[in-house]
Amino acid sequence: IYIQVTANAEVFMLLPLTAGLWAFALGARSGSLPAFLAAGVLTSLAVFTRQSALWTLIGYGAWLAVLFLRYREERRQLLRAGAALIAGALLTAVPFVVYFAAHGALYDLWYAMFAFNWSWAGQFPFYMKLLPPILGNPAPLVGGLVFWALAAVGVWRLYLRGDRYAWLVLSFLLFSEAGAQTLGKVSPHYSVQLLPGAS
Repeated sequence: IYIQVTANAEVFMLLPLTAGLWAFALGARSGSLPAFLAAGVLTSLAVFTRQSALWTLIGYGAWLAVLFLRYREERRQLLRAGAALIAGALLTAVPFVVYFAAHGALYDLWYAMFAFNWSWAGQFPFYMKLLPPILGNPAPLVGGLVFWALAAVGVWRLYLRGDRYAWLVLSFLLFSEAGAQTLGKVSPHYSVQLLPGAS
């Protein structure tokens, strides 16, 4: 079972999304602001490839916010990490926005990235947005059953471990699933966004 790469941007989103997760995890472990900056740059690039990756940026912000609320002594560093993440995302977004604005096509950029996708998502019933795509179309699960079974064991072990780095991966998976479900369509290629975290 393979993805029809000529029509689906999800497969092209994987490289910057995976590299962004690696950079964010590096920043989370070391406190390195350049790593958070790189995570913002790479994940923003993933957003410009496939807009559901915006959920990943939101997930990173949520992870930092939870740590901010729980660990008073780290608040200054966490604020700086969040600022670096946002700065990185803007470093990627601003050249695109400036280019399209300079060519009188800013609305076209907005439409192609967000308005069209919202319109497309609106064609599917709301209850479908609450069900994981794999439930509506389980056939692709068979092709990667060993991989997904190992990923499920890994997720369970991370849950039992329960430290902040385990929750980083678990929150990545949670927000990736939210991105996959946003459309409310059961096409399995939307679940490609879970692969970096599942790996």
